[in-house]
Amino acid sequence: MIGFIRVNLYSFIMVFFSVIASVLIGNFIENFKFLVTLAFGAKILAFLLWGPACLIGILLAKTFQYFFFTSFDVSLDIAFTLSLVAISGPLISMYLMKISNVSSIFQLKDIDFRHVVFFIVISSMFSSLFKYTYMMQDFDLSYHAAEALLSSLIGQLFGGLFFVYTAIKFSPQIYVLLKKFDQAR
Repeated sequence: MIGFIRVNLYSFIMVFFSVIASVLIGNFIENFKFLVTLAFGAKILAFLLWGPACLIGILLAKTFQYFFFTSFDVSLDIAFTLSLVAISGPLISMYLMKISNVSSIFQLKDIDFRHVVFFIVISSMFSSLFKYTYMMQDFDLSYHAAEALLSSLIGQLFGGLFFVYTAIKFSPQIYVLLKKFDQAR
């Protein structure tokens, strides 16, 4: 039970702080959050590290994102529904990759970066398509649905690739820092 709570806490922190980083960087670089969606990359990395066990943490982080960091007025039920739409793409692509035996990308000893890229591409396509479908249900949002589909797809592709590549590139240094922190306690 403690491991389950820890995994969800780590995934919540990773996704929520990537949202905050996107908002802060977006204040300096116009349209940053449309070009690089860091929260999608954090979500992908959390699913790669912990699998579906981190679902609750990601769901809470995405709900807080839509509730606090959107440009339109959102109620709690709409924020929760948008969060479900946002996490359904990676979940479905993860399930499809497991049942089709594409790769064992969810076991770190057998990980292949090409399969991770495939997972990012499929997840971003599913996620963008689900967001587009959800937006088409509302007449006010349907006017901007095609634009949102394209910007969502591009941002999620770049965000997923950037976040996972950065995590893989700097993981030895992060591991050393965490080991020093753990020994100091």
